[in-house]
Amino acid sequence: MRLVLVMMMMMMMMMLMMMLMFSCCSGCQLVMPASRARYQCTECATDFIYCENCFHSRRSHAHPFNKIIDSGH
Repeated sequence: MRLVLVMMMMMMMMMLMMMLMFSCCSGCQLVMPASRARYQCTECATDFIYCENCFHSRRSHAHPFNKIIDSGH
């Protein structure tokens, strides 16, 4: 029983790490590494993110965006 709980916690930690390393575009569902430029809505929930292509071609979202670039350091 204890081993199962430890394994479940390890899996949850790995999933959290993956979420921090990658983002998913709200427009095209492209999974992007955190090192790529992405655009996050300033008014919606923090999970509304566009990739660079969708930001320039699918700008139907009315709110302003912040450009995010993680250097990977």
